[in-house]
Amino acid sequence: MHKMGWTDIWYIDKHFSVSRKCFVGIWTGEQRDLICVKKCDTNKEAEKALSPEASNIFIAAVRAYIKARELFKESLNGNPNKE
Repeated sequence: MHKMGWTDIWYIDKHFSVSRKCFVGIWTGEQRDLICVKKCDTNKEAEKALSPEASNIFIAAVRAYIKARELFKESLNGNPNKE
């Protein structure tokens, strides 16, 4: 996680129910209230980089890594959806 620049884990467990959610990344966005796979300066940018949820830290880290790679590849190739 450190190599990716991620410093934060957000874990939600509603009274030990089955619906556990875990997110891995960095708190970012304009108010630093969104957990994302990369540092973002605007909320619009952060919305595209939101960390994917998972049921445990390992799966959350793997999903976040995959999303970060996809965003990196998209930035290298240029984003056709970019305004």
